[in-house]
Amino acid sequence: MIYSKIVVAYDGSEISEKALDSAIKLAKLNHFSHLEIIHVINIPKYVVGEAVYIPPVEINSDYSEQITTQIQQLLLNPDNTHIESARQSSPNHS
Repeated sequence: MIYSKIVVAYDGSEISEKALDSAIKLAKLNHFSHLEIIHVINIPKYVVGEAVYIPPVEINSDYSEQITTQIQQLLLNPDNTHIESARQSSPNHS
């Protein structure tokens, strides 16, 4: 089975590295596949009674570069890849 778009979550854990490796192998079956790697950060919520507190989180560019470097190291052929980095934050939900 050939896929045109493959999405995989990556958080730096061993299991996400295995998932990324499997996604890369699957994408290489079809050179026209688009592999999208999503990096998600779990932001803790603190609930006291009915109040919900979500602390502010800052992600600096060094962290983004570190994740990009980790992903590039996991790719089997980094010369034949294009990596884009984009930040998207979701609204706070209570």
